[in-house]
Amino acid sequence: MIELLVTVAIIGLLSAVVLVGLRSASQKARDSKRKADIKQLMNALEMYYNANGDYPAPGGASHPSNGWSNSADGSWDTLQTKVQEFMSTLPKDPKNETGGWAGDGKYNYIYFSDAGYGCPDRRWYLIVYKLENPDMASPGVYACDGTFFNYSGTITIGINGVL
Repeated sequence: MIELLVTVAIIGLLSAVVLVGLRSASQKARDSKRKADIKQLMNALEMYYNANGDYPAPGGASHPSNGWSNSADGSWDTLQTKVQEFMSTLPKDPKNETGGWAGDGKYNYIYFSDAGYGCPDRRWYLIVYKLENPDMASPGVYACDGTFFNYSGTITIGINGVL
């Protein structure tokens, strides 16, 4: 009887170790996809800029505000229409959680570009996203007037504004 209990305990312990390892591997895989998605999105935005002389206007997001585009709502489809020539389908976060944005702890992609902040047109942009296992520092983004964007607990990346 004792041998059976010991065997069950060992099997339970091994199962727990395997499950933790699988969870960690899944998180790393999602984070790798996020990084690849953002790189592809940034490439498409650069192609758009080269063709149009500015970055596409965002808009319509429910979070963080109407002036942004959020992969978890219809505003991402609006952005998709603008960059369609350069990227047939915009990537979405593997979890793509609704009801908030990366700054609130949700997993989704956020895009912002504005003709304000000292820039005569949309010569800069930022993308905000969240990693499950952060392994890189968030570089942040400067607008033309020197305003610095870097949201706590996220990766804020993009193109700094220049006059």
